[in-house]
Amino acid sequence: MNKQEVIEKLREHGAWCTECHDINGKKDRYVKAAKVRELLEQLDEPQAEKVEAHLAEHWHEDTGDVLWWNFPVEEPPYCGTPLDEHFPKYKTHFSMIDMPNEIEKPKRWVVKFKDAETDFYFIGWSDIYKTDDNPFVPNGYVEKDKDRVFMFDDRAKAEAVAVLVEGSVEEI
Repeated sequence: MNKQEVIEKLREHGAWCTECHDINGKKDRYVKAAKVRELLEQLDEPQAEKVEAHLAEHWHEDTGDVLWWNFPVEEPPYCGTPLDEHFPKYKTHFSMIDMPNEIEKPKRWVVKFKDAETDFYFIGWSDIYKTDDNPFVPNGYVEKDKDRVFMFDDRAKAEAVAVLVEGSVEEI
């Protein structure tokens, strides 16, 4: 159920009423509040997307690649056009391919540590300053510059480095 449907259903049930009516010994406002709660719980339910299957005869060259089906669905769709060399002629319907308009970006983490009271972001290990007592001497950069700072794609690895440099992990 989308938000507009919830609003319409709330209006149908008189949920906008602020007066308390006595109906058969019950306070009507409380009955309405229960209905409002029930409708709001439905709002969070996942909604099935409606995908329309068009008749094959409505396909045109300008439509481009689509998913081709025959009903009842007993096999995966064919992706392409009737102009393809191996197009299965028995397909009766097609549906459009929705291109994504958002791209999920992978999570990344950086390690922040202090050296001489200055905050640095981890860029790697220093070979120059390491000693037998301390083989893990970090190199750092003062800004969270994505081109210079080491980006971790695994939080556990970032946390392990943070332990070694006595730093902290930040998600970017």
